[in-house]
Amino acid sequence: MAWEDPRANRGYVSIGREQVTQSADPDEIAALREKTPDYKESMEIGRDWDTVWKNRWPSESLVPGFKQRMLDFYEVCSSRSQ
Repeated sequence: MAWEDPRANRGYVSIGREQVTQSADPDEIAALREKTPDYKESMEIGRDWDTVWKNRWPSESLVPGFKQRMLDFYEVCSSRSQ
């Protein structure tokens, strides 16, 4: 369920996945993550009807109602930003 393409940012972002830095050096980034871990996790979604950047959802049997609740929340947030 982890997101696979940074252009879309769709799916689950695990603890420690994101760390703010301007560095492109993998060793420096790894050291930064070890020194100051990121404890945030999130589920990133977008327009569910987008055919290029598809949302990634857990199965309904594992998390009943999650998809619909998140889509409802997305709709509320989208309508308020216009």
